Amino acid sequence: MDTAPRMAKVAGEAISPLIEALALLDLSALDLGKVASFRKTLAGKLATLLTELRCAYLGVSLADVRRGRPGSVSTPAPTPVFDIAPRGRTPASAFLAPRTRVLYEFVRAELGIRMHGADNLRGSVFGMRDGTLPGLEMEEAVMGGSMDTTLGDKVAVIVEAIRDGRMARVLARACAGVEA
Repeated sequence: MDTAPRMAKVAGEAISPLIEALALLDLSALDLGKVASFRKTLAGKLATLLTELRCAYLGVSLADVRRGRPGSVSTPAPTPVFDIAPRGRTPASAFLAPRTRVLYEFVRAELGIRMHGADNLRGSVFGMRDGTLPGLEMEEAVMGGSMDTTLGDKVAVIVEAIRDGRMARVLARACAGVEA
C-alpha cells in the first residue's frame, strides 16, 4: 500500500476515538462536517511526516521523492514541513546496544551498505522509471551511487568481508571482555 492510502486509513482509524469523545460531551452545535476535513488534513500531514522520516533515514533528498504515477504529470518537489534532519550513514546507531552497534556501524559505514528502500522512495526501481525501459544501467548501479544496487550485491559485499577476515576482527572487538 502506498503512503497516502496508508495514512488515509490511519487517519480514519484515529477519527473513531475522537467521535466517541465528542459524543460524550454535551455539544448542541457540533459540526460533524468538519470531521471529514480534519481526517483529510490529518492523513496529508501523516503522509508528509512519513515521507520526510523515510528521506531522513534513507539519505534521500525530499526533492528526489517521486510524486505521482508513471504517465502522470509530475507535481513540483515538496517543501519540508517537519524539517527532520538527515540521520547520516548509520541512522540506528543511537538505538543499539554497544556491541551490536560495532557490527552495525561496520556494515553501514565501512562496507558502505546503506539502508534498503531509497530506490523505492525515489521511484527508480525496476519498472518504476518514467520514459525509460525497465532495467538497471550498470554505470549507475554502484555502492553509494545515485542508484541502489540489488540486495544480492549488498549480501555479496558482506560475504566478502566475512571471507577476507574483516568481519571476524569486528566481531572479536565486539566480543572483547565477554565471559563465556
